[in-house]
Amino acid sequence: MFFMIIAFILFVATLFTVLLLAFHTLLIVTNQTTWEFTRKDTLNYLRIYPKNFYPFSKGVIANLKMTFCHGNKIKEWELPLPPNAFGWDDERYSVSIQ
Repeated sequence: MFFMIIAFILFVATLFTVLLLAFHTLLIVTNQTTWEFTRKDTLNYLRIYPKNFYPFSKGVIANLKMTFCHGNKIKEWELPLPPNAFGWDDERYSVSIQ
């Protein structure tokens, strides 16, 4: 009985760890923060982009390099390109600077 309890606890802990690793891998690959992932519809600077578009993403390989091979260099803040820079002419993606 004791072995079954320990096995169950280890299974739950392993499952939780694997799911957490998968979620953070998704965030790294798409170059998002947890806040951007959970509140994309309410953030003003992300609301203008289509649903599955990640404006800070530089591609999978570049995102992985930025995360793991940065050499502890301080980077300047990079702003995403406006949607019209990608050729989207739809009014929903227009950017007005006031």
